[in-house]
Amino acid sequence: MNILIVGNLEDPSVNDIVKCISKIDGISITVLTDRTEFDPIPALESKNIIEYEPQRAWSLNLFDPIETRRCKNLINQIDPDIMITFGASKLLFTSIVADFNPSIFIPQYGETARATGDYYKSEGLLRKLRYQTSYKWAFKKLIRHADEVWVPGPNAPIFERLGVDSEKIWEVDFTAVIDMDTYSRQNNSVNFGSGSPVIGTFRRPRGKQILDNYQTFLKSLSILKSKNVDFHAIIGGLYDNSTHRFEIQNMVDRLELNSNVKLLEMIKKSEMPQYLSGLDIYVNIPYPNYQLIGIGTTSKEAMACECAYISLETDTGNNPREWFINNSGALVNETDSIALADKLETLCKNESIMRKKGHEARKLVNDRYSKNNLGNIFEKRVKQYDFSTNNLK
Repeated sequence: MNILIVGNLEDPSVNDIVKCISKIDGISITVLTDRTEFDPIPALESKNIIEYEPQRAWSLNLFDPIETRRCKNLINQIDPDIMITFGASKLLFTSIVADFNPSIFIPQYGETARATGDYYKSEGLLRKLRYQTSYKWAFKKLIRHADEVWVPGPNAPIFERLGVDSEKIWEVDFTAVIDMDTYSRQNNSVNFGSGSPVIGTFRRPRGKQILDNYQTFLKSLSILKSKNVDFHAIIGGLYDNSTHRFEIQNMVDRLELNSNVKLLEMIKKSEMPQYLSGLDIYVNIPYPNYQLIGIGTTSKEAMACECAYISLETDTGNNPREWFINNSGALVNETDSIALADKLETLCKNESIMRKKGHEARKLVNDRYSKNNLGNIFEKRVKQYDFSTNNLK
C-alpha cells in the first residue's frame, strides 16, 4: 500500500505521527511537506520526503490553475493509493487535497478553532475577518471533499455543522503521539519542593480572558494555604516580561502566595519531561469559550508522567470528557475556586489516592495516545480499506 502524507514536518506532533506510521510493515510512505527544517525521520529515505514550496501566498494558490496543475503533477508522479493530510498547514495544499481521492483529512486544533470562530481574543480584527471568510471557506472545502475526516473526539458535532456527513467522521485523536519512555517518572526530575505535593500547570496564555481561569486556580491555592495544606505550585509557559506574566505575578502577590507559587520562564521542549515528572498534580487551564473538546498535548504528557489530572471546564463544554469515561480525573467549573480547592486538598492529603490517579492517567495515555498503540490503530484502520472503487467505503 502506497500512502502519501501531506503536512508540516516542522510541527513536532505531525513529525512524531509520521515516525510512528512509517514503521508499519506493508506500507510505503511518501511525505509532501512545505517545511525545509524538521527532525529527521530515520525510517524514510530522503527520496521519500518531497519539499514543496508554493510559488505565492496560499490565498492566491486557491485560484491559480498553474499551481493546481503543478500539484496534480506531483500527485501523479507519486501515484499513491491514498492521501492523508495532517492539518491544512496554512491551507497551502488546498488544491492537492481538493482534487484527489481517496483521501483522509486530519485537522489540527488550531486551524479548526480558527475556522469555527474559536480564535484567540487577542487576534486583530482584520485577521479575524480573514479567518471567517477565505480561511473558513477553504477549510470547509477540504473537510467536505475528504472521504474521511479523523477528528479529535468527541468533536463530531462541530464538523457536522461545517457540512461533513456524519458517516465520514471517525473520532480518534491523532493530534499528538506520546513517547511513553520519554514522558515517565524519572530519576532526573526537577525537584520543586522538599517532600510537599507539587501542583503545576503549563500554558502559553493568549488573550485577556484566560487570566480569569488563572485567578480561579490561584484562589484555590489561597484556600489551600488558609487550611494549612502543605503544597508547592508551579506555573510554566510564561514569556519573560510579558503582560500575562506581570498580571499573574500580581495575583500571586495579592493572594500572598509567593512562598508557595513559582513562575517559570518558557521551557525548552526537550526539558519538559523532567519538569512534568517533577509534578504530582496537573491542572489544565483551558482557553475560555472554545468549542473544541479534547486533551491537549501538554496534558497528555503530564498524565504520562503519572500526574493526577484536573481540568477546568468552560461553559461551552471545553473539557476532555473522553478522559472521564473511566472516572479517573476531575472536572471543575472554571469559576469555582472552592470546588477546585476541595479536589486539590483531597489529593494533597491522600498520597495513595494521588498516586492511584496518576497511575490511571498514565495507563489511559498509553492505551490511547502512545506511539505503539496509535500505530496499531492507524494500521488496522487503513488496511481495512478496499481501494478498488477509489473510495474508502
